[in-house]
Amino acid sequence: MGKKRKRKYKGKFGIAIEREHLIKRIARNRTRLKDIKFQDAVKGILAQFSSRGGNLTERQWDYLKVIDKAPLYRKPRCKRIKWKEIEPSVYAMATNRYIKIGKSVSVQKRLSAIQNGNPETVRVLCEEKCDTHQQALDREQALHRYFASKRVRGEWFDISIKNELVMMMTGK
Repeated sequence: MGKKRKRKYKGKFGIAIEREHLIKRIARNRTRLKDIKFQDAVKGILAQFSSRGGNLTERQWDYLKVIDKAPLYRKPRCKRIKWKEIEPSVYAMATNRYIKIGKSVSVQKRLSAIQNGNPETVRVLCEEKCDTHQQALDREQALHRYFASKRVRGEWFDISIKNELVMMMTGK
């Protein structure tokens, strides 16, 4: 089956609709333009557009089409803490029958996420802070390999490893 082509609506006022969308797009992305000359030009053209009641010369419309294809800076995402700045932890969480060994930067958030999908009460047995994410990953994998014979599924293990695991993680 062939590809479907996108159809542009071109009713009676097809050009007017296309230009209206162009103005909205450029006004929205004006501050994200990489070239400062374009930012200044757009500012002036948009001022003329609003003062003249939407009338621009063909040359200005052509210039706006060029600007529309100009490179933009990426839209900033919400401000987040840098991933590498947070100290990760290796944790052990337990239900009545199973123990989960994993890693997380926020054990409490991880606990609530696991509890949300689990009918049994989940509690944190122990937590071991690590300096780097790689160190946390290595520690988690080492514990998984050590208790591989008691694995039930994925990161979940039989409850019989509880005492040995707590001793290994806390050093007591």
